Amino acid sequence: MQQKRNEKIILILAIFAAVLLASSFYLFRVTETKIFDVKFFVGPDFGIDLDTSVVAFGMVVPGGSATRELKIDNSHPYPIRVSLFASSNINKFISADYNFTISPGESRLLPVTLFVPKETQEGEYDGKLTVSLYRA
Repeated sequence: MQQKRNEKIILILAIFAAVLLASSFYLFRVTETKIFDVKFFVGPDFGIDLDTSVVAFGMVVPGGSATRELKIDNSHPYPIRVSLFASSNINKFISADYNFTISPGESRLLPVTLFVPKETQEGEYDGKLTVSLYRA
């Protein structure tokens, strides 16, 4: 008798865990991912790059910085959580608010700042910036 009761409890707990796991995949799934190319040059002068197909910082002197803004829109009927990831080859240069929430119907400008340490060698650098939107 006690064994049957324990089996029922285990079955109920297993069903509850399965429902909880399935709903978490629905509630916290990625709704959208955007990958941006990032490009910048390290050199002796400041320079501007007006290329709109990439997140271009232009030329930045060693020890300098530059900021660009990405506009993130929430067209979903629910809040979204925004997560940002820079590829490993540019991660040490990039600074941004890596995790925040946007309400339905709202937009937010996300400043992405590039910091170039003084000891950085001159040259061209590029990488990827991945922006993922999750149901909050």
